[in-house]
Amino acid sequence: MSLALFDLLELSSAEFIPEKCKLHFARPNLVGEHPLEVFKRGEFDDWQCWQTKRNFERPFVVSLIAMPGGQWLFAGIYKSEGSPKWEPEYNLWLYTLEFLATEKTPAGRLVINYDYRDRQTYPYAEKHRDLLIVSEILKEPASIESFDGYRDVNLALADLQIIIARELPDWRAALSSVKGIYLITDPENGKSYVGKADGISGFWGRFCQYANSIHGMNRGLISRIEDIGAEPALNWRITILEVVDLYADNDTVNMRESFWKNVLMTRAPFGYNLN
Repeated sequence: MSLALFDLLELSSAEFIPEKCKLHFARPNLVGEHPLEVFKRGEFDDWQCWQTKRNFERPFVVSLIAMPGGQWLFAGIYKSEGSPKWEPEYNLWLYTLEFLATEKTPAGRLVINYDYRDRQTYPYAEKHRDLLIVSEILKEPASIESFDGYRDVNLALADLQIIIARELPDWRAALSSVKGIYLITDPENGKSYVGKADGISGFWGRFCQYANSIHGMNRGLISRIEDIGAEPALNWRITILEVVDLYADNDTVNMRESFWKNVLMTRAPFGYNLN
């Protein structure tokens, strides 16, 4: 039996009817910020208060964040408090939005199946009431998990950026203590890139380069980003294939890198390695 998001919202409060709500289909903004990354950092509430237009002219805002695969994460329902304030310094409207905790609709845990492709980001909710179907309830709100071992590293580059930006202590300690071989996979076409982390700061130092540039100065990845743009590249997955001691001879690291390139066939034209 399918569950409609608004059925659950109305169980929480009779006020939460579609006719009183604006939807916010949160997507990356003009400066390239992805709302899912912002949510995982715990900054989404403040982030959505800033708007280029008067978009929230109803009592409530139901916020949905774009996820890979045409799904949306329910970020919460908010009460719009009064009229927005124009901030000429930023050329933006500033809303006061109060997050409303609801037992039936836990923020950050409801995944909505809705192949919404319209350019309208702030539609009236009644037009979509029966189309917002809950497909999954996450055990925990979407966030960056703690480091759980080298074998379990499987991150989107967007999540890696958050880890690096926040300098999460457990991740930094673990990734700084070893060198080794990593794999980046493009889920759009299945192609991969094998790389090595052989500096004195281990995986942490190398991963910082990807967090800052996305391509890590690799020519094959640079070429791919030129074709598809930087935003889709944030969905690339990075994982650790092999760990070696931080003070191991770099010739050993080079040999292991070549081994994995051969095994996984990541050299062009099958993958993004160009050597």
